[in-house]
Amino acid sequence: MKVERLKNVLKNMLLKNVKVPILVTGEPGIGKSYIIKELATELSCELVDIRLAYFLPDDLKGYPFKVEQQKVEFLDAGILPFASSSSHSSSKNKIILFFDEINQAPTATQLAVFQIIHDRCLLNKKLSPDVFIIAACNPAMNFINEMPPALKSRFLIFNLEADYEGFLSYISQKADQEIYSFLTYLHKEDKSMLLNNSEEQEKPINFRVWDNFLSIIPCFSTTEDALLHVFGEKMLNVWNIFKKLYSKLPTVEEILDKNLFFDDVNLQYIANSILFKHLIVNNSDVERFIAYIIQDKRDELAVVFVFNVIKQFKHIVYNIKYKNTNLLDFILTHYNFIKEIL
Repeated sequence: MKVERLKNVLKNMLLKNVKVPILVTGEPGIGKSYIIKELATELSCELVDIRLAYFLPDDLKGYPFKVEQQKVEFLDAGILPFASSSSHSSSKNKIILFFDEINQAPTATQLAVFQIIHDRCLLNKKLSPDVFIIAACNPAMNFINEMPPALKSRFLIFNLEADYEGFLSYISQKADQEIYSFLTYLHKEDKSMLLNNSEEQEKPINFRVWDNFLSIIPCFSTTEDALLHVFGEKMLNVWNIFKKLYSKLPTVEEILDKNLFFDDVNLQYIANSILFKHLIVNNSDVERFIAYIIQDKRDELAVVFVFNVIKQFKHIVYNIKYKNTNLLDFILTHYNFIKEIL
């Protein structure tokens, strides 16, 4: 399941008050935690974010203290949103209880979570009726403590796929033209340079790392220096190849005014990414860009960028497609690829 589809399913569950526990699985750095935080912000929900790897059972249920000779109660640690707790009372009427990294929690902590998932309570304390439970974990190869089957079976499990197109759409809003073009170039040439969490990889590469990389570039003297120290020599070598291609391209205005296309597929791909980044800043050129891009008979190039334009500027494209018969024909021809975003 891709990012937008998963987000829509979770959003509908919250809006329709469906309180089925959800477990989101997927490899590190592809947006599991980001989706939950974004959803909480969008729907104005309170988010109780618990990284279970750092919690023991007593941290959740509270610490025991004697109240009578034969009676012990547990002091509420104020972490979980119990119905009786004042620490989570707010004007927000929905609460997302998010157990992140649930598979990395100690087994005893996972067993404490079992009661929360199964009975919506811990010991004799009930969760607030406004709580929606969502958990997240990395895939089996990264498990530290395998989840007990009884706990796992209490969830509906959604697997989050690596959404390269969604990541590039997100990063297009943040990266400058050159870096964005480089990332789209990597997407075409070698996706493992955008996402590679394998154990053989000395430095894991994923969407979160690239997002953080954008913030740290100004701390280095050059982009080359940043790439070398964050990702290594192999990434720097690919950057140098990209830069030689990038330097050959004319300006955006020249490409559009002269209707320039390039025989070198890599060069055309970079040109398309430059034009797309230009649209992010000047969305008044959407119709002009579409008129240009659908003339390219190399479908593997045109479809990707029309897909991105539709996703980013859906409201504009919706009006254009009925007066631009070429675009309408193009969409119908490649309907299976782009139907989910129309």
